[in-house]
Amino acid sequence: ATVTKDSLSNPKTITIDFGTSNCLCNDNRYRRGQIIVSYTGQYRDSGSVHSISFNNYFVNDNAVLGTKTVTNMGHNAAGKSYFNVVVNGLIVKAITGDSIIWTSNRTRTWTQGESTPIRLDDVYEVSGTASGSKAGNSYTIQITQPLVRAKACKWITAGKMELNVSGKPTRYIDFGNGTCD
Repeated sequence: ATVTKDSLSNPKTITIDFGTSNCLCNDNRYRRGQIIVSYTGQYRDSGSVHSISFNNYFVNDNAVLGTKTVTNMGHNAAGKSYFNVVVNGLIVKAITGDSIIWTSNRTRTWTQGESTPIRLDDVYEVSGTASGSKAGNSYTIQITQPLVRAKACKWITAGKMELNVSGKPTRYIDFGNGTCD
């Protein structure tokens, strides 16, 4: 991919361009098209907005559409930085033409590591909701206890959520007690 940064425009943009033909990437997936990131300031800056969108972007010939917007909301009453994360996503499957729809509205709170330049000590808590549909089944997700995600662990280590799939019993998911397991 070719990465182009435009730091003169407002908002600033980063364009990741995979070209018009499929490009085999390090994760063994083929990509083409562009990922466009626009931003009004640094991630840590209160009020900054970072948005990700797509231009004729495909992964393994599946069309990826939609946006993800992260807004730095400043500090909460506990003095922690928090972010509003809104996703409106759509994937159109290449073979079947079926669509996968994903929307969410979450709050990401930076609970540990904000005062250091080291990313591996960062810990976030995520709360909020999501919904979507796939193959005619719709679903909703409600985070009932904030999900804890430490950068030093590749899994969610604590928190609870409820998953409701149309016509199915509610599923209760408990991510544990904080151990990276």
